[in-house]
Amino acid sequence: MEYLRKRAVGLISKWLNKYHNIKINLNMDIQFVDSRDPENVMDQAIQLKNVELYESDNLEVYWDNQREIFTQKIVDFQNKEGSFWELNNVHSLLININKFTPLSGSSYIELPEWIKSTKSCSLLININKFTPLSGSSYIELPEWIKSTKSCINIKNRDNQCFKWSILSALHPQNNHGEKVNLYRRYDHELLFDDIQFPVRIQDIKKFESLK
Repeated sequence: MEYLRKRAVGLISKWLNKYHNIKINLNMDIQFVDSRDPENVMDQAIQLKNVELYESDNLEVYWDNQREIFTQKIVDFQNKEGSFWELNNVHSLLININKFTPLSGSSYIELPEWIKSTKSCSLLININKFTPLSGSSYIELPEWIKSTKSCINIKNRDNQCFKWSILSALHPQNNHGEKVNLYRRYDHELLFDDIQFPVRIQDIKKFESLK
């Protein structure tokens, strides 16, 4: 993860400066190779838990913590599947960022009887409102991603980014792959009727079961 640090921390810092408080989790697609047989490989997805970040937080410390958790998950995998599995490649890193707005409770709330009966409780209630940001339309890619020429960024005006991305992967275009009209003819090939757009991470498995 170290070679991703600068780019990832830079992107996280950008959104943290914009929204002040965020919830973030990392998803990594990685590949293991069998040290006894280099032709034998296994792909795995590792999802780290949501973390709340505030403007005052040190992102370098956050990244170090995530790296330690990631390393431990590698060790856990090797302990379960066999120490002969070695990390071979990190295919991708997905950074999920959600706007997070903490709201403090500010009104009287009656205490339950079991608490009142102790006559020794000072109760502080903090109510958190969480507003997820869903991908809903075309967003310009950062220059460092565009420069790799490895990502098709569909220019759609609806909230169905997920669908157009899937169809673009199934039907690669030689020219102007970013134009959404090139993929409308394939709209009927996959089942999207029961999928709610914009698609949430937890709904991807539902799509996989439908197709």
